[in-house]
Amino acid sequence: MKTIRFGFLGIGDIAGRVIPCFAYATGVRVDAAAARELERAQAFAQKWGIPKAYGSYDELFADADIDAVYIGTPHPLHEELVVRALRAGKHVVCEKPMGANAAQVARMIDEARRQKRFLMEANWRRFFPAMTRLRQMVREGALGEIRLIESSCGFYAPWQGHEQARLFNPALGGGAMLDMGIYCLSFTWDMMDGKLPQSILATAQLAPTGVDLQTAMLMQYDNGTIAVGTTAIGTALPPLLRVIGSKGRAELDESDLSVLRYTDAQGKEQLLACPFEGKGYQFEFMAAADCIRAGQLESDISPLQQSLDMARASDEVRRQVGVKYPFDEQEG
Repeated sequence: MKTIRFGFLGIGDIAGRVIPCFAYATGVRVDAAAARELERAQAFAQKWGIPKAYGSYDELFADADIDAVYIGTPHPLHEELVVRALRAGKHVVCEKPMGANAAQVARMIDEARRQKRFLMEANWRRFFPAMTRLRQMVREGALGEIRLIESSCGFYAPWQGHEQARLFNPALGGGAMLDMGIYCLSFTWDMMDGKLPQSILATAQLAPTGVDLQTAMLMQYDNGTIAVGTTAIGTALPPLLRVIGSKGRAELDESDLSVLRYTDAQGKEQLLACPFEGKGYQFEFMAAADCIRAGQLESDISPLQQSLDMARASDEVRRQVGVKYPFDEQEG
């Protein structure tokens, strides 16, 4: 089996959380790290035992030994870097959300198809064993007709004194919707097997900087299913994912994704063990590597249409609640 060699571009907090999970991965490794300052790249590479460090992104793109690039920069920078990597002949795994709006995502997808390179949004939770099992249960009808989907994803971070930080800065794509709301949309998309809602209603509390501190979404489907999603960077929300059907319900607690809780229509509860090692980021990289080895241009687990659908839904939510970014545009 060919080992897929990754280069890491964007070596901030998320990269530092992802890298340790490669110790539990097979068929992938990290061979290079790049930053705008060579010293930062060298310090990161030394800390994590990465063989190569580059002081520019172009040097990483030019490395013929690197098969794929992971992009973990702030959201508004994704499009430029994804396009540059694709044009350099690299496959790309891009941190969620893939783009800060749907127009950006559409252009990235078009470029990946032109270059015939693999592109995937790194929505890590989709790849966990528990999520795989839950998707299978829903699609096989174990829960019956899906009636209600609930998702709650958020944390508290103080904005006072941190107005220029990424989370609260409109120029950096700050706000709850892009940072955490993507998980609510992803879970709903999963449980509805890609079906789109006929309507979305949203409300939010905004920070003085103009980004959303907390947002609530109500989605209605033409078959009667209702989905409720709450997301926040200004409120510590319970990390709960729940899908309720006519034959039972299933729940995941994001603080422990190794257990799937299933309750049948008679109220009998089962705890379904779905163990894994580390934090779980390894699954998305192994899945991407499997696709690259197979010559696939996108993932069945995290398909490009899903990324575009979620970006469009996110744009609509932000339109309703009044969150505007300086780089916003209409999808062409």
